[in-house]
Amino acid sequence: MAIALLATIVSVLLLARSKPETSITGLLDPSDPSVVALGKVLDRFPVVEELMLLASVPDDFTGDAPSELLKFAEALEARASSDAEAKAAITATRYRASPDMRKFVAEVIVPHGLDYLDDHGYALLLAKLSRPAMDEQFAQNRSMLSVPGPAAGEIAKAFIRDPLRLRDLLTAQLGKRVASGPSMAGDAFFSADGRSLLLRLSGVKPPSDLDFCRH
Repeated sequence: MAIALLATIVSVLLLARSKPETSITGLLDPSDPSVVALGKVLDRFPVVEELMLLASVPDDFTGDAPSELLKFAEALEARASSDAEAKAAITATRYRASPDMRKFVAEVIVPHGLDYLDDHGYALLLAKLSRPAMDEQFAQNRSMLSVPGPAAGEIAKAFIRDPLRLRDLLTAQLGKRVASGPSMAGDAFFSADGRSLLLRLSGVKPPSDLDFCRH
């Protein structure tokens, strides 16, 4: 009985010291190279440690939803930077694409955009790279460059960067997701219907700290 009681006391003490494991790498085999690589990605891109806040208008709301959501986001951002308790917990409030994000799109996604094509888009790519399609596109380019006016220089620069207009394929691919978005969304993180706005909150501690996240 004494040994059982002692074992119970030790077990209770050990359980009291335990904490929930919320990180992905902590739940997987640390000797697996893919787990190590995943851990490096999560460490180098702290965006995964942001708290996601989705603000939405009521279902029966009939006003200008994007405008109201932006007002809410601006008010929350102002409160987070002026309230003492909020300032002690929140380091940043983001609801628009940052310069780094725009740079990533311009320098990574767009140059490698053809890798994002689905089967239909890939078939269109092969069709654009056929000799008749290329001849037709170059004929259109010559026709547009022959139009007089100040815009000809900008058109020429665009054709030099993408003479076959392959970017149209990527635009069409992404357009499936954003075509229905609100016209005033700009670089804000709106949903496709414009009735929800995503806000990303960075804190002094990560959301994996459950007590801090709840606070």
